[in-house]
Amino acid sequence: MTPFKVKIIEFVNEYRRILRRFACDETREQSIEKLNLKSKKLRHKTELELYHLGFMILHDIEAWRLNNRESTPEYCGVTQYYESLKEYLSYFRIINQQVVNVCHLVSNSMIHMIQLIQQPSSEKNINHLQHHLNVLKQHTSREERSSLLARLKRCISPHKHDYYPMILNID
Repeated sequence: MTPFKVKIIEFVNEYRRILRRFACDETREQSIEKLNLKSKKLRHKTELELYHLGFMILHDIEAWRLNNRESTPEYCGVTQYYESLKEYLSYFRIINQQVVNVCHLVSNSMIHMIQLIQQPSSEKNINHLQHHLNVLKQHTSREERSSLLARLKRCISPHKHDYYPMILNID
């Protein structure tokens, strides 16, 4: 099992514990049925299904908290659980029907770009570099991109200026 799958299953199991502790029997059974949280079925779900399940749990918590404002105290851990799951899911995106860790994707693109700019300029290398620059553009904030590109500019050899205009004009 992938680390993503293991972690999401942990989140699902924790949500079931939260439901057992704080939701009435009817609400708990409805949530388990609606979200299909049966433990035997979880291991057979794909990463994509588990990714969507994570967001369905977030929506279920939002609905549950709206309906039970006074009866669910904040100290019960639901808010902390919600924020943890939301943060964890924010590290991932669906790309080509696969769940991808954005940090890993950006890191891999940086490594490829550093390797590419050390090679002689060619149409193939320029196309690859452009692809990886687009990955950075799509999956990083302006500040992150600025920092990463500054590192990349320091890697460019003085005699290899062909790549410099591409890197300067990413924004």
